[in-house]
Amino acid sequence: MQRMMVGIVAAMLMVGVARAGTGSGAVTNITPIVLNGTEMFVVTLSTMNESPTCDGSSPRFALSASDPKYKSVMALLLGAYFSGASVFARGLGTCNLYSSAEDLSYVCLNGGVPC
Repeated sequence: MQRMMVGIVAAMLMVGVARAGTGSGAVTNITPIVLNGTEMFVVTLSTMNESPTCDGSSPRFALSASDPKYKSVMALLLGAYFSGASVFARGLGTCNLYSSAEDLSYVCLNGGVPC
């Protein structure tokens, strides 16, 4: 009986968990935009390993200018874009900023400090 209860609770917790996407490889596009008064950028990577569960999402990530890491992530992505360096990115599993792009959790250079 106790095992069954644990299984039911675990299943209930998993229902609400969003699946976060990951991407890697070359930065193929960075598009700065303002949508509904929110400044952000949308970035596309050459390979998307998983995709988020958001409706209409594509292999892109979005990050708001109000996020404390915005400037450093933008600098890293621009450097990677112009140098051809490979990056790794992980999303949050949500698409709150831009309905067709996953909200970005973090990004790092492949071959650099492990993410």
